[in-house]
Amino acid sequence: MPSSTPGFVGARLREARQVRGLRAVELAEMLDISPQAVSSYETGGKTPSPAVADAIAAKLNLPPQLLYAPCPPGT
Repeated sequence: MPSSTPGFVGARLREARQVRGLRAVELAEMLDISPQAVSSYETGGKTPSPAVADAIAAKLNLPPQLLYAPCPPGT
């Protein structure tokens, strides 16, 4: 099973989390992962496993493909 998700866009995760009014630590608690992991996903240092990426989409109530969509220039 793959341990990362190629094409995952951390800026989309950050945007979705902030729109929902969640702090990174709150999302981490919801996902049972470390706040450092959330930060690393958002900054592009790491990508989540496919299972964690699916859980992120479910917890933030968004289509999974949104986490793979490029951000518009200048955002």
